[in-house]
Amino acid sequence: MVIYRLSKETLLAGILGLTALTLVVGGALLAEWISPVTGLAGVRPDLVLALAVVGFLWFEFLHMPYLILIHEDKTAEFRSLLKRTRLSLKEIESAELLRLSGLINLRHTEGSLHLFYEGHASHLVITALKNVNPKIRIIGFSF
Repeated sequence: MVIYRLSKETLLAGILGLTALTLVVGGALLAEWISPVTGLAGVRPDLVLALAVVGFLWFEFLHMPYLILIHEDKTAEFRSLLKRTRLSLKEIESAELLRLSGLINLRHTEGSLHLFYEGHASHLVITALKNVNPKIRIIGFSF
């Protein structure tokens, strides 16, 4: 049963925002690199670091689930663009709303997952998870 699907607007906004950021940082780095004055030796380390940060943001974005399925056998499947994670609902320990980043940190026995926070839809997901596994600690949500 599908209980959560990331809205197309949120997915598109993330892709467009990261694409724009990549073009700005990549363009600045390319402009520094092909400049006849500085050349390759004059590439600023802060631009290289900025490009590494953009790469990390893409990695995180592509691993964030856009679809959550809860199956009858009390397992949850989290599908992202690059991977699928299937967990027993007993393995989920807590769900914490990270207000500054707009994400939900879902901790389980083997690590954690980051989910996009989308208001009411996210509350429905947390409520459904809590109904199946009452031991999940809820942090930062107001129901």
